[in-house]
Amino acid sequence: MDKKNAELIVKIIAILGYIGAGFSILGGLIMLLGGSFLASLLPNFGAFIGVLAVVAAVLMIAFGIFAIFVAKGIWNHKNWARIVVIIFSALGVIGGLTSLPSGIIGILINGAVFYFLVFEKTIIGLFK
Repeated sequence: MDKKNAELIVKIIAILGYIGAGFSILGGLIMLLGGSFLASLLPNFGAFIGVLAVVAAVLMIAFGIFAIFVAKGIWNHKNWARIVVIIFSALGVIGGLTSLPSGIIGILINGAVFYFLVFEKTIIGLFK
């Protein structure tokens, strides 16, 4: 693989990271609103459900912010970001295996990201 194609693959991985981060932050914001709605529907367990929704929403937003930094690190060829993406893509493959057959798309995407960041010498060379 030549350097130009390796650069393109790294940029695509970073863009996928930005998209995932955006969905995580958006999901967290929606969960903040949905949690209060659920709390109003369930008078007996409303406070408990509301607190759980807020905690989950804050975690999703925090993960989304972290994902922005990781995607920026991939875009700028930081080796620490490459290692983080390798770990998360391996976990994504495992998670996809536990949800077959619906997880096949996630397995393919995470498997491709894992392959490129671990086994492609040209891409690995960009991060050193």
